[in-house]
Amino acid sequence: MEFWARFYECEDGGWIAELPAFDALTQGDNLEHARKMAADLLIGEVEHTWARGKSVVDSEPDRRLSGIWERVSLPTPALLTLKRSRVEQGKTMETAAASEDERSERLKRSLDKTNKTYGSAL
Repeated sequence: MEFWARFYECEDGGWIAELPAFDALTQGDNLEHARKMAADLLIGEVEHTWARGKSVVDSEPDRRLSGIWERVSLPTPALLTLKRSRVEQGKTMETAAASEDERSERLKRSLDKTNKTYGSAL
């Protein structure tokens, strides 16, 4: 999983890394440090986006903006962890939905029993 990042040097030193797909910024002491920080930021942004139940979509680079445009990849261990987390979240949501269905069914049976016992005059 890769996303476009823009890296540019700050006037007062250091580098900024921008992930336009997430409207997110981070910084590093030098270009290599900014690249590592962008990869860490990407992990957090993907996790946050998936946790909200949204799809992760990359954006095309706006080459009118100055800087160095590069693809940033999710490290494989992080990607596997995020996918596992997403699967577990889906199972939790399915369990919650099943529990909700069970509660609804119990309530319906209870109301049916009440109506049979006392009639629909209640």
